[in-house]
Amino acid sequence: MYSVLYVDDEPALLDVAKLFLERTSELQVSVCTSAEEALASPSIASYDAIISDYQMPAMDGITFLKAVRERFGDVPFILFTGRGREEVVIEAINNGADFYIQKGGDPKAQFAELLHKIRQAVRRKQAERSLQDSERRLADIIDFLPDATFAIDRSGSVIAWNRAIEDMTGVPSGDMRGQDGFAYAVPFYGVRRPILIDLISEPDEKIAAFYPNVSRSGTTLSTEIDLASPSGQRVFLLAMACPLYNQAGEVTGAIESIRDVTNYKTIQRDLKRSEERYRSIVNDQTEMIVRFTPDGTITFTNEAFRSFFAPDLPGDALEGEQIRAIMPAASLPDDDAIVASLTPARPVYELEIQTAGPDGVPLWHFWSVRALFDEEKNPAEYQVVGRDITGQKQAEEELLLLKNSIDQAYDEVFKLDFDGNILYVNDAASRTTGYSHDELCSMTIFDLDADVTPAIWDRCVADLRERKTQYLDARHRRRDGTIVDVEISASYIRKGDREYSFTFVRDITARKQVEDALRESEGRFRGMAERSSDMILVIDKSLTPSYVSPAVRPILGYEPEELVGQTAEFAATEIFSGCSREFGNLIRANMQGTSRSSMTGSFPGFRSPCGTTPPASWRRWRSPRARRNSARLSKMPTISSMK
Repeated sequence: MYSVLYVDDEPALLDVAKLFLERTSELQVSVCTSAEEALASPSIASYDAIISDYQMPAMDGITFLKAVRERFGDVPFILFTGRGREEVVIEAINNGADFYIQKGGDPKAQFAELLHKIRQAVRRKQAERSLQDSERRLADIIDFLPDATFAIDRSGSVIAWNRAIEDMTGVPSGDMRGQDGFAYAVPFYGVRRPILIDLISEPDEKIAAFYPNVSRSGTTLSTEIDLASPSGQRVFLLAMACPLYNQAGEVTGAIESIRDVTNYKTIQRDLKRSEERYRSIVNDQTEMIVRFTPDGTITFTNEAFRSFFAPDLPGDALEGEQIRAIMPAASLPDDDAIVASLTPARPVYELEIQTAGPDGVPLWHFWSVRALFDEEKNPAEYQVVGRDITGQKQAEEELLLLKNSIDQAYDEVFKLDFDGNILYVNDAASRTTGYSHDELCSMTIFDLDADVTPAIWDRCVADLRERKTQYLDARHRRRDGTIVDVEISASYIRKGDREYSFTFVRDITARKQVEDALRESEGRFRGMAERSSDMILVIDKSLTPSYVSPAVRPILGYEPEELVGQTAEFAATEIFSGCSREFGNLIRANMQGTSRSSMTGSFPGFRSPCGTTPPASWRRWRSPRARRNSARLSKMPTISSMK
């Protein structure tokens, strides 16, 4: 139902018109007796059409029409008046009246014509508005399409040029809309020429003259274009064009969308190169790789797999073969059960198999079977990767042997981190300390070492990190509380970002006792030598004194400290210069361990120890101090070799 406003200064005519027009139930008529009243009505903008008399007091129909057009736009307006002057009709049409109807004649026919004009005006306006809305929606759709899109009418004039094609070409929509004569080709080809949108209805032969690789689907054409962009870079475009139709199915123009697929082409090219590299890398792998479908058909093998299972066949000969025909059951037993056990949650199965190689030599292989699932989580393919772990197995056996050797070693073995935590101990460590393996591996070095503190440990760690090896003595506390002296040999180990100390520990309690006894014996010897009136020297094989007793003072006139460490030349000139050749030979024999003697009275000139007056054969001293003190000699020499 249409709502209509009828304005006339004759109330009787308004009543008659209202009755007649509402009789069909198509219209709902509101009436006003003046234009001023109508303009003041709050509902005037809601009417589908307005009917107005021409001659009315205060404001006539033309003035009322102008006010409606100015304030309410293009609402249908019909001038219904008794005045039929030509100038009134022209003025009404010029100011936007939709129809002009002259009063008079048969009322029935007159109101029937008025009803017809109302219908016609309203429907035309609705059609115009619908078309405008449709065009606006189409323009909005085209404008916001992500692909570069433009449209032309039947004459080839551009009617749409969206934002994406503005960005692609750099040509604003305002500069291109309304252009014809193939102007839209210039941003792409640099010249005016037919492009895909112009060839929709052309035969394939003509299309091929412009685009060699065009596909047609119904009335839609599509092709890929390789162009040089305005910046000189090579671009790849995907173009699609099809006709535009009106509601009657008539062709009203055409539309073309252009997508920049340069990145896609680049990705496609890179993917191809990547696949080639992948195949090259996979073929160069020492691991054996094979892929097959659920029915067992091989789809890919690498060189390592072919070399082991089919060395006499060319590279692509295995594709299409059955996996079990190429890969014996001994190489991968229970393969059906393995494959059946794989799920999206557990897509990988791993196992180690010992098998015989081509020459019959036993080999160990590690196999990884992986299921590859499709979108419906059904297995689409299986990939099997195997590698020869014979060397690894041998290394594991050697490592186990080494571990057993360490575990059974006499010395204690510890592995510690740099925080002082004990990570590993051997049997000897447990046996010596009295702690179990588990107890020791829950302890720290501070629980075991009787003297170490965090500060001392930090210094030891820093020294080990710098020197890589470390030797030191320490004291360890056993489970029963006793303290034992130990000798430690530590090595620096780094694995990734973790640092460790691998330490050998030896109980040196017995050695310490021997050293203490030796020091005690040396102390007694030194005490006896210090108190003896005989001159006592301890010399090495080069005749360099390492100890000289105090008796040297009255005998040779030297302080003991002056002689300790002196060279062999000094010893020969200042100490042993008066010795006979026979005495020198005896010294050498004692030094070589071939003689162990004590002599007195027959070898003048050797002054250690001395207690007798030298005989006439005593050779003169070569130093002034020796000559001054020669008279003090009262004893003949005695020689002892100290081993």
